[in-house]
Amino acid sequence: MQQWNLHRRVALTILLLMGSKPRLQIAGIMIATGFLSMWVSNTATAIMMLPIGMSVAEMLTADSTSEKDNARFMTAMLLAIAYASSIGGIATLIGTPPNVFLAGFLSKTYGIEIGFGQWMLLGALAIAQGIPPEMLAIPAAIAASCAFMMPVATPPNAIVFGTGHMKIQSMIKAGFALNIASVVIITGLCYLLIGLIWVR
Repeated sequence: MQQWNLHRRVALTILLLMGSKPRLQIAGIMIATGFLSMWVSNTATAIMMLPIGMSVAEMLTADSTSEKDNARFMTAMLLAIAYASSIGGIATLIGTPPNVFLAGFLSKTYGIEIGFGQWMLLGALAIAQGIPPEMLAIPAAIAASCAFMMPVATPPNAIVFGTGHMKIQSMIKAGFALNIASVVIITGLCYLLIGLIWVR
């Protein structure tokens, strides 16, 4: 990617499509990263998008004289890549390894087949209370990709933290709020949708 300056070309395309406002640039990177992560593993997506995001950040901050603002924008860009990689990976069975492992486990252990289309609509868990196993297993698999607070929580987090352009406190601060939101959203959506998708 870097040998042919593809990362710079993609960065320029994102700049052209989204405009030069920092929030729009972050949104553009997140949309592109999330979409790619649906079809390529979240780890590979983070690695692919990292040079693109860093190029966008460097282009947008090249004329700025505020080191603090430049560092904040770079941190926001890196977190956007990590988090969008993880969130996008949840959307399909192939987006992140926990999804694939879950589908194999449910198929082998309980004879429950989760199709690609079913997964994209969402799934669920709960064996001990007589609830179908997918009612507990699906939220658990989704939640495994929603660890946003620490660099070691997911491969995308580790990849962007490894650049050295952010402090761990930045990831903890942004990640804590996302972790709480993830618990609420995953619980609510799984409770509402799993029964609709896997009606027995």
